[in-house]
Amino acid sequence: MDNCYDIFRGKWDEIDAWLEAVIGVNEAKMRMEQIAAEKPGKYFVFCVVDQSIIASVDTDTKSWWVNSD
Repeated sequence: MDNCYDIFRGKWDEIDAWLEAVIGVNEAKMRMEQIAAEKPGKYFVFCVVDQSIIASVDTDTKSWWVNSD
């Protein structure tokens, strides 16, 4: 079974808003990218099970990073 991932707007230390929960890591990353394309800004995907950030995007500066296991 896939884990649940939360998508947030903002940075880890400056969370602006929780946006939605998504099942599956690939689905969560794709959804974050869709949201960021529609409304530029900082977003990240948080793994509820691992309690870690697995992907982040800042479409204001075009910088991306992804942690992979």
